Amino acid sequence: MNAQDVAFALFASIAVLGGLLVVFLPNILHAAFSLIVSFFGVAGLYVLLSADFVAVIQVLLYIGGVVILIVFAVMLSDRTDVAPDQKKRTWWTKRVAALCVGALVLALLYVSVMTTEWREGAAQLVDQRTTIYSLGNLLLTDYLLPFEIASILLLGALIGSIVIARQR
Repeated sequence: MNAQDVAFALFASIAVLGGLLVVFLPNILHAAFSLIVSFFGVAGLYVLLSADFVAVIQVLLYIGGVVILIVFAVMLSDRTDVAPDQKKRTWWTKRVAALCVGALVLALLYVSVMTTEWREGAAQLVDQRTTIYSLGNLLLTDYLLPFEIASILLLGALIGSIVIARQR
């Protein structure tokens, strides 16, 4: 077992444990902070896959944007407790849901492990600078028009949200 295997096990366990905490914590604010931990684990997995640009985007967009937006929405609202109708769930509905999730996990594990052709040493073939270089090259040549259209749509959404917020 080398250092890369240990790092993979560490980042994968961080991502999975963070995801489990998101699902099982009753307080939504604590679940949002657990989502940050899970996203850091996924970013670490991207680094191990030599996808450094995707790892940075994971941290900037998801942790810096989405989770912080969730935290602000929770902190600006008064309700952080569980809805009363969710407390009335009976024991058999939880067991049926757990059984369905377990069957789905087993099916996904079977499909991913048994039907995938695993190649040894594929990660060593990746050049470190090709990720950012190829993405930048594609964004500024082949996908320039969709990239600019997306930026104009985001700018329009930003201006629209400012106008809506100022009317109050």
